[in-house]
Amino acid sequence: MEKLKKNDDCKFKVSIVIPTFNNEEYILDALESVINQSYKNIEIVVVDDGSTDGTQYALEKYKNKIKYIYQKNRGVSAARNKGISVSTGDFICFLDSDDIFEKNKIEKQLKIHKENEQLCVSYTDMAIFNGGKNFEKSYHKKNNMNCQSGFIFKNVVLGNIISTITVMIKREVFNNVGLFDESLNIGEDYDMWLRIASQYEVGYVPEVLSFYRRGHQSLTTRKPTSTFREPVLVSIIKKHLALNKDLKKQIPIVKLRRRLFQPYFDSGWSQYHAGNFFLSFNYFKAGLRYWPLNLKTYFYCIACLVGNYLNKNKIMKK
Repeated sequence: MEKLKKNDDCKFKVSIVIPTFNNEEYILDALESVINQSYKNIEIVVVDDGSTDGTQYALEKYKNKIKYIYQKNRGVSAARNKGISVSTGDFICFLDSDDIFEKNKIEKQLKIHKENEQLCVSYTDMAIFNGGKNFEKSYHKKNNMNCQSGFIFKNVVLGNIISTITVMIKREVFNNVGLFDESLNIGEDYDMWLRIASQYEVGYVPEVLSFYRRGHQSLTTRKPTSTFREPVLVSIIKKHLALNKDLKKQIPIVKLRRRLFQPYFDSGWSQYHAGNFFLSFNYFKAGLRYWPLNLKTYFYCIACLVGNYLNKNKIMKK
C-alpha cells in the first residue's frame, strides 16, 4: 500500500460500509452523518440485507452518492463482508444504519494513521443516544474500560473495548486475518477484534466520534437462546487463547476467570428475568466454576430453585 503523507489530506479513500435491514426510519440519519463528513474522499457502500420495508425507496434520492447492494437476508456478518468485497477504499469503516458519525470522525481518525504510517487499525470512544438530543458522554469512561493504543490483545480479551462503529481498518488487514465469521450469530465483531489485536498494533483516539442509538431493534439484535450452551463469547475467548498461547501468559489468571464468568452470569440473569428458572440456574452454576467466590450468584441459584419449585406447583394445580 502507498504510504500516508501528512500533506496529502484527501489522497486516501475511506470506504464506509453500512449494513441495513428494514430500517427506513433511521438509515437516512446514518447516511447524512457520512455524507456531511469533513473528510470528503469517501465511498459509501450500503448493503441491504433483504429489507422488505421502504429502505430501497428511501435511498433512491441518494443513488448518485452511494453504492447500493441488495442481497437476500443472510445476517450482519454477510452484509459487512459483502460491503468489504465491493468497496475500493484504502481504509474501511463500519456504521450500522441506526447509528451516526460525528462530522469529523473520519478526518480525526485518519490523522493518527498519517502520523504513524505503520498503523493499520484504530478505534475511538463512542457515546449512546436515544434518538433525540440526549447524548451520553464517554461510553469508555462511564464503563471504566481500559482503552489504550499498542498491542492490546490482553485488553480486548478482558473486555470488549472496541465497538464496530468506531474502527478504521486498512484494507490489507482483511487479506491477512480474513472476513467476519458468518457462522457466528453473536460476537462476530468481537472475534474479529481478537484476530486483529493478536497480530496488529492498534491506535486509540480518546474522543467520542460515533454514536450508538439506544433501544432500537437493529440488524445486530439477537434472540436469547432457549437451551443451555456455553456462551458464544466464552467460546470465542477460549479459541483465541488456544491460538495465542504466548499472549495468554500476559493475562492475570484471576482477571481471566472473572472475564469468563461474566457471560454465564449475564445469560443466567437474562433467563431469570424471563422466568426460565431451570435454565437460569444452569448458567449461574456453570459460571461459578470460574468465580466460585461470587456470593451474589449463590443467591440467584437459590432464587432459581425456589422459582422453579413454585412454577411446578402452579402447573400441578391447574
